[in-house]
Amino acid sequence: MSDSQNGLTPSPPTSGSADSSPTEQTRPRRKRWAPKVKTGCITCRVRRVKCDETKPHCKRCTAYGYVCDGYATTPGLPVSAAHQNHNTVRKSAAGFDPLHVVLDGRVAPPEWDFMESCRYYIEAILPMRQRDLDYAQQGAINLSTRNRPAFLLAMTAHRIGLISNAIDTLPHPSQMTSIAPLWSKLHSYMVHSIQEINTYIEGRSAFTKVQALLRISDLLSVELTLLGTAWRAHNSGFLTLLDSCNKAQINLPSSPIMATITQFQIAVAVVANTTSPASNQIHELDFYTLEEIANYFSVQIYAELPCPTELFLEMMRITKLRRLAMTSRNYFDAITPALDAILARIHAFDPETWDEPYHVPDQPEFLLMARVFKCSIALYANLSLPPPTSQSTPEVLKSWASRRIALREELLQLMRESFAILPSKAALCWPVAVAGVAVADGSEEDKVFIVSTFQTEQDKVPECWYVPKFYIEKLRGFWASGKLGWEDCWDEPFAPMA
Repeated sequence: MSDSQNGLTPSPPTSGSADSSPTEQTRPRRKRWAPKVKTGCITCRVRRVKCDETKPHCKRCTAYGYVCDGYATTPGLPVSAAHQNHNTVRKSAAGFDPLHVVLDGRVAPPEWDFMESCRYYIEAILPMRQRDLDYAQQGAINLSTRNRPAFLLAMTAHRIGLISNAIDTLPHPSQMTSIAPLWSKLHSYMVHSIQEINTYIEGRSAFTKVQALLRISDLLSVELTLLGTAWRAHNSGFLTLLDSCNKAQINLPSSPIMATITQFQIAVAVVANTTSPASNQIHELDFYTLEEIANYFSVQIYAELPCPTELFLEMMRITKLRRLAMTSRNYFDAITPALDAILARIHAFDPETWDEPYHVPDQPEFLLMARVFKCSIALYANLSLPPPTSQSTPEVLKSWASRRIALREELLQLMRESFAILPSKAALCWPVAVAGVAVADGSEEDKVFIVSTFQTEQDKVPECWYVPKFYIEKLRGFWASGKLGWEDCWDEPFAPMA
């Protein structure tokens, strides 16, 4: 930040300075003041900086993370009077508009929050990323070019996540009252981001659409990090906005960041649908063809879901069959043929020849992960689409159960092999969700293995990407219920990659 923005200028040398020349001592002192600003928003006028006068919120305030206080309604009204008048109106309206209540609670000045977040990133986050092999190529980011509201939001959420992990409690304001000011900051930044998104959505250019998509992804990341309840709304909103851009033939610029966030949103939606009831799905995925889904997902290896694209599409097909099975009366006529074709394609997939447009690295962990997802997706089909007892013979049911046990044992063995070589276990979040259902009627040793895996990873990697305590509690509750069905465990929307 510049000196002119902070109102700070170097102090002139004193007359008693030994290094001062006679010329310097006699030179008249000149005060440097920021220019008086007679137009612009109230915030810029108070700060004495040039305002671009964009309505309803100026771009300078938005770019630097300030709350733009709008414009004086009376021409020529002094700044102090206008500011006071605006605050009076704002306070009177606060009882009717909860957004202003949150915004008024922001901690001033915003620069302090930003500098504090920069220091937190450098001291707390960067060392963890640099020691993790997954981030060897992308350890540091350019803090000077970051979108301030998004950066503040991400850093605050990350801090809350680490504190939650340290005190072994779920990240929720009611359970973490000791850090209430931190929660207030988080909510303030979220409100500001939502207002920013609404402004961008109203724009018609490709640039404004991209900015809206970026900010929606920021909110989704925070909701997943802190187990928020609005993650599905952000995911659905992203997919809807992207689809509307495609249908309106708005050519969004192709960039690595756009490819990354789109892949992220697609992966979250597809995986969340697997662990959500068949009657409560993210239907915005239906806007896209399988070919489009494949193009979005195959831009690069996805660290938290290193699943081959071919198998990723089979995961989607299985989920769609679950929705069909919910309405179909005859399982063997409507479900069996399509399910047999899916299982045949999964069986035919060869991890040894797995390749993608980005070219799969020739490393043993990638071959192992391909085997893990091949097995876990076949097991997902077995668990979520069993033949109904009323329409099946004992032989069919016995064969189905035997297949489930064989796939379960294979998956548990592959997971044990993976734990020995993977630097981070985040890649196994979804396979563990599948294994968690499969061991419902298994041994206590298998259940202890799954739980201890989460706890070990939580202690080893103090990031917000670990499978949270809620995950373990969810599976333990399912095991204690005595139920075995997929829909019995995932009876409410859940994102395994949280």
